[in-house]
Amino acid sequence: MASAPGPPGVLQILIVPTWANVAIDGVARGQRTRDVDTLSSGVVHRLRFERPGFMSIDTTATLQPGEQRLVRIQMTPRNP
Repeated sequence: MASAPGPPGVLQILIVPTWANVAIDGVARGQRTRDVDTLSSGVVHRLRFERPGFMSIDTTATLQPGEQRLVRIQMTPRNP
C-alpha cells in the first residue's frame, strides 16, 4: 500500500527589478511582481518567467512537505 502524499509546500516568488509573465507547470499565471503558490510536495515543478526585452528564465523547484521557500528571480535585459 502506497503512503499518502505529504502536505503541500508554499513557493513564494519575488521578481526583480519589476515584473514578469509567470508560468508554473505550463499554466500561465499572468503578470506578477510577487506570487505565492501552494504546490504539491515531492514533485518537480517547472517555472518560467518571460518579459519583452528581457532574457527568459526557466527553472525548477521541488518542495518538501510543509516547506515554505522564497525564490528571487532576477530579470536581465537583453542586449540591444
